[in-house]
Amino acid sequence: MLLLRLSTGLAALLAAAACDPGVDIDPAWADAPLPSPGDPVDDEVADAGAWLFRRNCAACHHIGDSSMLGPDLAGVTRRRSAPWIAAMIRNPDSMLVADSIAQRLLAEYQVPMANRRLDGARVRALLEFLHRADAGEGGGALQPAATADTSGVTPSGLAWRRSGRGPLVVLVHGTNLDRAVWSRLRPALARSRTVVEYDLRTHGGSSDTLGPWSEVGDLDDVLSAAGVASDDPITLVGLSAGAGIALEFALTRSSRVERLVLVSPSVRGFAPRPGEVPDVFGGVRDALEGGDSTAIGDAMVALPTFEVGDADRPDVDAMVRRNLRLFAIDPTWAIPAVPAPLERLGEVAAPAIVVVGTLDFPATRRLADELVAGLPSARAQVVDGGRHLLPITDHAAVLEAILGSE
Repeated sequence: MLLLRLSTGLAALLAAAACDPGVDIDPAWADAPLPSPGDPVDDEVADAGAWLFRRNCAACHHIGDSSMLGPDLAGVTRRRSAPWIAAMIRNPDSMLVADSIAQRLLAEYQVPMANRRLDGARVRALLEFLHRADAGEGGGALQPAATADTSGVTPSGLAWRRSGRGPLVVLVHGTNLDRAVWSRLRPALARSRTVVEYDLRTHGGSSDTLGPWSEVGDLDDVLSAAGVASDDPITLVGLSAGAGIALEFALTRSSRVERLVLVSPSVRGFAPRPGEVPDVFGGVRDALEGGDSTAIGDAMVALPTFEVGDADRPDVDAMVRRNLRLFAIDPTWAIPAVPAPLERLGEVAAPAIVVVGTLDFPATRRLADELVAGLPSARAQVVDGGRHLLPITDHAAVLEAILGSE
């Protein structure tokens, strides 16, 4: 709801979500008077509003918790009038243009509110729910759920972490990165999801290898170590080369994957055309030939792949420099589960969202188009001005891709 950056590629999805049949909505609620402090609570309407809140708003807001992407909504019905709240829910685009309070909130939180295209009855139900929460009658459902945070290392040496509680989301990072790339997404996801993340082999806290390994087999090991049952449905999220791993897992473990979110994808077998990738890798090749680890790190962090804002630069540089071990491993040891996944896109059963930035490499943008065209049930989410490391630079857009179908 409030303050979540939304790409135009999700407009149809959000319109459908607003009319989801998961709760009974009485159209007559649209004509009921708006609640005021001190009014009695209509629990039937408030219960429907609670369901709508969890589905449309909880990715960004809780009541009594200021750590979310958007404002803490505790006391909102006392701070703002009911007509103002209704207008902000119903038509945030116009409010952000014309209303000074909405503009101040945007300046403070830096992420504009998504228009959920809710009708009058649903807006009225949400207002009743917020009214009940502020009256102290059942608002606790919006408090962040307690989380169970555990971590470990698989017998084969893969470092993993499990946090949160709820439907399962599994995060797979890309090469020369580690699971720290998800650090901005994890807290918000863990409030309503069980989150499993891990370091790829030769990355982060995971061990190197002295022989062949399978990336899909490694993911199997992580899920088993993290206590994921074989019949637990997975929303599988992959970044860059991690998107390729996610795709291969979906092709070989189709019954386990409920949804795919492929972010800035890189997939085995995709061949960039001349000019689609900038000729900037010569410095990396020279550094590798010289064998100087500092020079290799300097060349890697200079790649546009890892371009981020000044505030994120130190953390990203450190992450890239600590994940150079892959260059010491024989690349033939990584045994692909699916040697040519792009030739088998039609076999992927899970629906997919492909997230790509408009400033990513032309090759990545073309691959994203091919995935959307080739996967049986896929849609694009295009992040205006986004580059490659979207979980860092545009984490709200990635969060919306993961949670937006609620």
